[in-house]
Amino acid sequence: DEDGTIEEYAWDFDGDGTYDVMEQNPPPHTYMSAGMYNAKLRVTDNDGAFDVDTVAIDAQADPTNIPPSITAVFATKLNETPPVTVQFEAWATDPDGSIAQWRWDFENDGTFDYTDADTGNTNHDYTNAGYYTARLGVVDNDGAVANTYVGINIGGTLPPVADLSVNESKVFRGILGDYEHVTLDASGSSDPGGGTLEYAWDPQGDGSFGTYGPDDTYDYTVSAGAGVLHPAVRVRNESGAVSEASCEIKVYRFSTYTAYSDTNLVGDWTSLAVIGSLPAVAHFDNSNADLLYSRATGAPALSESNWTTHVVDSGGNVGYNPSLCPVGGNPAIAYYDQTNGDLKFARASSEYPGSSGAWSIHTVDSTGAVGMYPSMVSFTEGLFPTTRYTVISYYDTTNTALKIARATGTPSAPGDWTIETVDDSASVGKYTSITAIWNGMIGGDYRVGICYYDTTNDDLKWALSDAWPPTSWDISVIDDGGGTDNVGYYTSMNLYSNSGVFGGQKFPLVTYYDTTNDDLKFARATTGYPGAGDWVVYTLEGGTDDVGASSSVIWYRGEPMVLYCNSTADELWLARAKNSAPADETEWWKHLVAPNIDPGTWRVCITEFEGLPMMAFLIQPGAIDLGVGWPMLY
Repeated sequence: DEDGTIEEYAWDFDGDGTYDVMEQNPPPHTYMSAGMYNAKLRVTDNDGAFDVDTVAIDAQADPTNIPPSITAVFATKLNETPPVTVQFEAWATDPDGSIAQWRWDFENDGTFDYTDADTGNTNHDYTNAGYYTARLGVVDNDGAVANTYVGINIGGTLPPVADLSVNESKVFRGILGDYEHVTLDASGSSDPGGGTLEYAWDPQGDGSFGTYGPDDTYDYTVSAGAGVLHPAVRVRNESGAVSEASCEIKVYRFSTYTAYSDTNLVGDWTSLAVIGSLPAVAHFDNSNADLLYSRATGAPALSESNWTTHVVDSGGNVGYNPSLCPVGGNPAIAYYDQTNGDLKFARASSEYPGSSGAWSIHTVDSTGAVGMYPSMVSFTEGLFPTTRYTVISYYDTTNTALKIARATGTPSAPGDWTIETVDDSASVGKYTSITAIWNGMIGGDYRVGICYYDTTNDDLKWALSDAWPPTSWDISVIDDGGGTDNVGYYTSMNLYSNSGVFGGQKFPLVTYYDTTNDDLKFARATTGYPGAGDWVVYTLEGGTDDVGASSSVIWYRGEPMVLYCNSTADELWLARAKNSAPADETEWWKHLVAPNIDPGTWRVCITEFEGLPMMAFLIQPGAIDLGVGWPMLY
């Protein structure tokens, strides 16, 4: 792990979405039926980030003929000056028969130069200097074959060792938008003789290599459609010997589809999270004024049939602005009860609830009109034992103030919460987004940060606790719009890492809406515990269109990634930073994910699922449904 430690290995041998074994080196797995299986390995780090890779397994019925097993091969030079005589020796066994033929291809040119029914031991003379690869083939009495190779250096120099890596193995293509580029790096190649190397590049992996040159890196703009590329490099030393290496790049296109449709107006005010090992969405049924919960029943979740939906709360006009996150491993939702003007909390009794009866619901705050724009975070702090904290930020309409409700342990009743006012200096507290910031040290302390809108001054503000639980809050302005623009609507916040020991300090990232210019804005903190002046702020997407009224930000594979809507064109877009700390709008790639979708305000969200960005959003115009997006290799 580049910025921390690996905490969990999970194996899904059948590719059915259920992880069967949770250990690094699992025991052998037996497939009970023949067929193709997409086995998955999910690796999770200490910050909860994870990646997933897949390998295809062709499980066949027990073979009637097991190939022979080559147990040892030796190639010994009997003299040093060409012609050089090499003594080849080989040993092999056959578990269900006998060895019928031994054969050697001394130059590995496809022609067997030696065959014998009794032995693989023979001599061969090499007349020219050079490096040769000899191939041994062993055939059993039923025709099964085993092969192995051995290298021989005949009075020449050893070939170079080619090595190729890529700085980003997953790239994305939109319907329209930018081509992402990657850097192919062969600087790890070496020459055993210490000579100078030259490089010829085949960036598309189609066998078309360029001319040799001194550059050991290659900047490649990925213009291919979705699929898997295998770019390659040939490395040549001063003696003309050549080696080749390749790597893998997966090119994804986005697929969007309906996760839940109904005659009712559903999918409003989406909140997306990975609960257990599967994605889930809390959203609002605008027709019945209910809080809904949709979750995938397996992975990958590529159609509506792979999702199940049920009502969480139907007690009045409830479910506005839900905020979903796991609390103690089970899904929990903070949301607004418009009928009573209260902040409510629901938590399921299991990771994968199936009905409304699986949820426990209580009121968190009912003093005045409270609870709009809630945002929730849950985290553990300390060592042996750890203490769990759950915190909700929200707007107090009666007092036009920013408030929090905080609980220790797993809250199950109104009395489990402590209610505090964070900022009442003006009319403040709408459009909150909350996060817990760790200082990067084992056993280190958390502080809680909240971004929110200042209605009085038209600013985006920031509140940072001094510790947790807090004794005070540091209040500052992230963006004042230059003193003229109205900024700070519809915030989304996440954290990025500066690497370092144990993952390093986490820094906040914020996206939000500039209502004066109808633009999407981006703010990146330059320190883990930012105050006034500790932010890089700029317009991420401007122009004449109305963009950014819905946005959501995550930290994806070392760079910020933002999902946002273009309300003028009814389009859903994805922006991916070209580096970990983009300085301005030019340091982003932008991709059109889906046309003819207008989520409206504050109705899109994005998270990482199985190593890829997953999206949830309101589908409109037309039918108003819950939509999701997922990258595909085809």
